[in-house]
Amino acid sequence: TATLPWAIIREHLQKIHEFYGEADGVRLARKHLVWYFKHVASPTPSLRERLLQTTVAAIQLCLAEEAFGEAVSHRAPVASHATTQ
Repeated sequence: TATLPWAIIREHLQKIHEFYGEADGVRLARKHLVWYFKHVASPTPSLRERLLQTTVAAIQLCLAEEAFGEAVSHRAPVASHATTQ
């Protein structure tokens, strides 16, 4: 699984909402949320359902923070691509 800080996920979702507008942004963010479910954290079925059904950007962000905020903040950081000597 990938490890991403919650701040990166939040910023990504916010930029989608800003660029596409609320209605299209929330809809398009769903495909990214599904990727995050598979690769970052798997929320409870109830939370996942609410995240994928909401039509309000602010609610989607709050639910995403609930789903990913704590899960990603307690994981080890991603290893750097730089080589160590």
